[in-house]
Parts: sequence; structure tokens; C-alpha cells
Amino acid sequence: MKLKLIWLATVCALALSGWSADAQTNFTSGFYRITAGHYAECCGIAGPFIYPLPNVDQEFVELVVDAGRNTAQMTFLGEDMLTVFESGFVFALSNGIVFPDYIQFGDPVPLPQPGQTSWSYTISNAAGGLQIKGVVLTPMVGADLPNAFEHTNVVAMLEQTTVAIDRLEREGDMMHFHFTGPPPYLYTVESSDSLGTTNWVPVASYLAKIQTVDVVVTNSFTNANARFFRVRQEPCNCR
Repeated sequence: MKLKLIWLATVCALALSGWSADAQTNFTSGFYRITAGHYAECCGIAGPFIYPLPNVDQEFVELVVDAGRNTAQMTFLGEDMLTVFESGFVFALSNGIVFPDYIQFGDPVPLPQPGQTSWSYTISNAAGGLQIKGVVLTPMVGADLPNAFEHTNVVAMLEQTTVAIDRLEREGDMMHFHFTGPPPYLYTVESSDSLGTTNWVPVASYLAKIQTVDVVVTNSFTNANARFFRVRQEPCNCR
């Protein structure tokens, strides 16, 4: 999974930011705003119903990539970025397989089996975002209820999620800094006496589920010539 790291050095008051690099995949974990596409349900007695996207029930896509295992999760969300879209099927797909230029959920072609649900969804890179297409096939439950649910030509753009660090102060051996971060993310503050170390120590965690997190972090660096802090921003999975 790609985590966003915001860095802060206490002595020189240096702030840096950027997504952690990973050579195995070109996909970025985060929330993507749907800008185009269609969603269809088929085929009860009334025939197919086709809906343009985005709409109130499907305005965002959350993508979580585990680059270490080459797996991914994808969830269609409403305008509140919390409510999972559900209409005959809960559109939260897991165990996607990550390839260099696309992600595959389910089989390339969904094979309907009696009493079982099957799906096939593919994510590919678009300019600055994702292109998504796929279909879900559920068991038939009467002739008047749809059992095929399909997304076509869905384009979703990565939401810019800026963490702002400001108001850096030092009082003796104590350091204070203020930061804000948008929802819905989990923010973990970590510290280290060396910028090159891999042994970062957790200081505190803050959950921004619905509202922006707005906190002042206080920490001591007694007996340290310098201390470095970073703020990790990662999907909270807090629906």
C-alpha cells in the first residue's frame, strides 16, 4: 500500500512531502472522484436501467494497493466518501491482482455458477487517474429482479489530499507543531533521532473519519541533538 508521508525536522524546521515510491506498481492508493461513466442493471421484466455517473450513490472510488503482495481492494462510495454502494451486490471488491499496467478483480470473463456470484473488473491507468470497467453476475431471484450489474467507461481522478504542517515552536526540550489533514484518513505521527533510520517510533494516531483532523503534537527531544517527525496518511477503512 502506498502511504503519504509528511516529514518535519525539529531543529532545522524542514518540511518535505511526497508519496512513498514503489517500483512494483504504477497505481496509487487513495480516493478517486468519478468524473464520467455509466452504471447499468439488467435484466428484469422492465429491461435494463442505465445511470450516468457520477451520482449521489457513486461519486468516489477507494483504491487500496498492497504493493508487497501485489493485491488490491476497490470500493465504490457515495458522496460522503463513507457509504459503500449496494444494489443487489455490495461493491467492495478485494483480492485484486496487481499487474504493471492494470489490476484484475475476479476472472477476466465472469463465469456464472449456480447459486454463486461472480465478477470481472479491470482497472487501468488514465491520465491522472483510473479507468474502470466490469460486471457482476448474481444468482437469479425471480424474473423481475436484475442479476447483472455493470460499470462501463468509468473515469475517476485522484483526489488531492494535502496535509498542512504549521506553527512549529520549541520551548526548552519540548517541541510543538500543528497539523491538519482532510478525511477520511488515519494519521500517525512518528519520530526518530536520525532521518536515515528505519526504526520510527509511534507518537500518536488521529482518525479523521468525517471531519478534518486539527491537532497540536507535543514531544520532548531531551538528550537528542535533533529529532525528526513524520506524519503518515493512510486510508482509514473506517466505514
